[in-house]
Amino acid sequence: MSRIRWVFWLYLLGLTGLWWWVDPTVWGGATFFRWRSALLQCSGVVAIGGMSLAMVLAVRPVWFESRLGDPVEVEGPYGSFTFEGTQPHQIWVGAGIGIAPFVARMKTLAHQGPGQGVDLFHTTAVLDPEVVGLLEKDARDAGVALHLFWDERDGLLTGARITTLVPEWRAAEVWFCGPSAFGAALRRDLLALGLPAVQFHQELFELR
Repeated sequence: MSRIRWVFWLYLLGLTGLWWWVDPTVWGGATFFRWRSALLQCSGVVAIGGMSLAMVLAVRPVWFESRLGDPVEVEGPYGSFTFEGTQPHQIWVGAGIGIAPFVARMKTLAHQGPGQGVDLFHTTAVLDPEVVGLLEKDARDAGVALHLFWDERDGLLTGARITTLVPEWRAAEVWFCGPSAFGAALRRDLLALGLPAVQFHQELFELR
């Protein structure tokens, strides 16, 4: 990415220099108004050139990356998010886009068949009927009990609300994926209510 930035700025500097080199205003006497006109024209040419180059870079082919792009190292995910455990029940909490690993897991269970009871809590700030419909279908196919929490309607999901809705919570593994602060708050709630710490699993929902 840094090389792309260098190419972009060098292109703009080169275009500016070329413009001033061929513009007669630079090499001869000129009034204030001629200089102002030249500056306006130059800024327009540079702006159009910059936008054109930005469009080219935005749709650049893959082979171009090896010449302009920096090496990229992909790592993760973190948190040992394996859905493995010794308890007979599982509680999943997916906040926002943190629902993604649970959707993938439900699709797997739909083919394998559920091996244990699962309650899935999904909290969201935006209630999209189409997304909710797909989520409900995945839950039915996987034999998962879905609890949908819309922030505007249902308020904040807490550990106490989870234990009320899932009576067997003491014999459950809790799997959380979402904002770190939210996960930490749920963990504190559940541990304070008596859940063993080893039964709470949290994906590290942040860059390291």
